Amino acid sequence: MTQPISVHSQDYADWSSILQSLETAVQYKWRVPHMNYSFSLGNLLSISPELEAHIARSQLVTAMFVFNELFVDKANAMNFVRTIVRCLQPNAYFLLVDSAGSFSSVKVGSNSYMAYMFFDSLAAYFKPVIQEDSKWFRHKPALEYPLPVENMRYFVRLYRRKQ
Repeated sequence: MTQPISVHSQDYADWSSILQSLETAVQYKWRVPHMNYSFSLGNLLSISPELEAHIARSQLVTAMFVFNELFVDKANAMNFVRTIVRCLQPNAYFLLVDSAGSFSSVKVGSNSYMAYMFFDSLAAYFKPVIQEDSKWFRHKPALEYPLPVENMRYFVRLYRRKQ
């Protein structure tokens, strides 16, 4: 029997009402027979001992379409980066996916940097596995959805924590 996959999500919005539907969809779509799914309500900029513990025991930590917003508060965003560096176990992965538009840059002094450059500069701690500065997601023209859906350009970084 294989080990169950454990997934923990954290957000500042309460998703608890849809967790069972999400777990069922993942199990069906990806044929995952055993899965433990948990959720906590919280802000990534307020690092808690519980969040540090989740990061420390994870094989994969993701930050998807949140990183640019974190840098509105640069000091606490850098604290989040330090927490990932400090708590992520060796050989675990950090996946960073976000918009690749001009609003994805972070201003430091008089210079602007793409958000992923912070992790790219941490070569002593992370080995890049996937580095794509610009990918396009284009939806099918016939897609119908209650809200307008736009094509988007995004970047992808997958890092492995070094020993």
